[in-house]
Amino acid sequence: MSSGYPAITTPQLTLRCAAFHISSDQESWIVSLDNLATPFVCILSGFLQQRFGPKLILMLACFPYMCGWGAAAGAGHLQSVELLYASRLFVGVGHGFLVTTIYTVEVSSKEFRGSFSIFEGVLRSIGLILVFCFGALIPWYQIAYFAPVFPLMAFLLLLNSPESPVFLVS
Repeated sequence: MSSGYPAITTPQLTLRCAAFHISSDQESWIVSLDNLATPFVCILSGFLQQRFGPKLILMLACFPYMCGWGAAAGAGHLQSVELLYASRLFVGVGHGFLVTTIYTVEVSSKEFRGSFSIFEGVLRSIGLILVFCFGALIPWYQIAYFAPVFPLMAFLLLLNSPESPVFLVS
């Protein structure tokens, strides 16, 4: 959901009736800031997965997403473009942790690895569709009020998931 969020946020902030207005420079920063943090976190994520295990890092990835949604909600409430910037940086951190995870490969059998790997892309696409649909119906900052439920659900589901056997052996 967070990947498609700028696509509904920035057009709503350029309207005359917007809660607050943004310039075209601010719009470009909102859209691209998540890509600034992701490469650095990807490098860090590999080391962290070796040290603490892929499951824990996958669980850790839920928190930047929740913080990002919280910052976006705060941006709407406080009318702060800086909080929108922070929101996008949090999302970039979450992306960096997610894209490098090897958890799915390590806990699934060879026959199901491809299907499970594709499942992430399917869920990401569903999240994009959801945020676009919600964006057509309600203001951008109201989406940020309930969107943290999704990373919270992912975190809670991971609590009962097994740790990677490869990590446990090492």
